Amino acid sequence: MVFSELLKNKNLLVLVLSVLIVASSVFLIVKAATQENSAEVDIAPATKIAIIDSMKLKSEALCFKALRGLESRLTEVISKMKEEENKAKAEYEKIRNGKDKKERIRNIEKNEEKWRQTAAKLTEEIQEIRNLDEKLSTTIKKKLDEAIKLVAEEHGIDIVLNDRIIDVVSVFYANKASDITNAVIRELNKITPAIDLDKLK
Repeated sequence: MVFSELLKNKNLLVLVLSVLIVASSVFLIVKAATQENSAEVDIAPATKIAIIDSMKLKSEALCFKALRGLESRLTEVISKMKEEENKAKAEYEKIRNGKDKKERIRNIEKNEEKWRQTAAKLTEEIQEIRNLDEKLSTTIKKKLDEAIKLVAEEHGIDIVLNDRIIDVVSVFYANKASDITNAVIRELNKITPAIDLDKLK
């Protein structure tokens, strides 16, 4: 019953899984550090963990600006398509009420053809934006991984956690010193100061 409720609530399921992953990681680290042998005591080296504030990263890293621009453009085009569809429907209603039957049929056909052409053009534009979004996301992911690796190696960090997964906080407490977000943003801005969308097309 509890499991089925978790499946219905995606955010709660992600949160529970995140807590379980963190808890099992902590358990394994503690177990390794306290494990004893009759001949000698093996102590695991201290594991240095850092976090990244993903919301801050997305709002301040320069490369994400291009991604936000694409998302905004996609919203505009989808809105334009709905607007054009409503115009075509309104025009059809006007034509339908005309007196001359032949003229009505001719105008309905013209209206339908105009809407088909508009819809085809806007659908093509939406697909282009989505393709570009996919390429851009892949590029940003590679550069972000590179920036995180560089910062982690520079500071001797073993594990880097995202402070939230799908807008659900997964790290409940972290010392401010463990937050490497600003360092990653600086590194990412060096590696990818801006992305030229024309080069991705």
